[in-house]
Amino acid sequence: MARVPATQRRRQFIGATVDVVATYGVHGATTRQIAHAAGAPLAALHYCFSSKEELFAEVFEAQIRAVVDLVADQRARVGMAAAAQSIIETAIERFVSKRNWTLCNFELEFWAQRHRPDDTDAGASYRRYNERVAQILRSSARRGDDLELAEPLSGLIAVLLDGLAFQWFVYSDKDRLAADGRRATQMLERYIAAHRAAARQEVASVTMRADEASAKRSVPRQRS
Repeated sequence: MARVPATQRRRQFIGATVDVVATYGVHGATTRQIAHAAGAPLAALHYCFSSKEELFAEVFEAQIRAVVDLVADQRARVGMAAAAQSIIETAIERFVSKRNWTLCNFELEFWAQRHRPDDTDAGASYRRYNERVAQILRSSARRGDDLELAEPLSGLIAVLLDGLAFQWFVYSDKDRLAADGRRATQMLERYIAAHRAAARQEVASVTMRADEASAKRSVPRQRS
């Protein structure tokens, strides 16, 4: 039997973990069951990953890379609003085509929060995802976009996507998911537009106050 390279084995185990966790939950995902689903020896799993926790962390990272890479490849779309729309659309497409991946991620996040609440790394993957989304938003910014908006906007995107994912699991209605996705992007566009308008108003207000102060200084003082 030909030897399977370690990198290929790791991908097999990650894919098998997704399917097993999505089907049986974290507690039902034994290393033996994961190895069986991957069609590989149990010893190979322990060779590739030192623990189930390391394997779970790799599942998170694989999901993050998949979504972020898909969005980052769409270089023709510029501006924070367009980038936010691309992120929402890409995630929704993945909800439908990779249902088990999303189920697995929720299972792992809930498991980490329930059983490792004091572990600072329990939510690390979720935070890294938000950080990478914020980076995409910053790199997509065009004139008039506020770079400081990237971080709160990435958090808002995460909130919307979590809600859309749960709704997809409950209703399994593609049309409803697509319609709600469009409403979500419209909300983000209005949020960005409102922030941009407020920033312009603030600049105009500061400019007006500066002009008034300059005008007062230019008025000659009358001698008493």
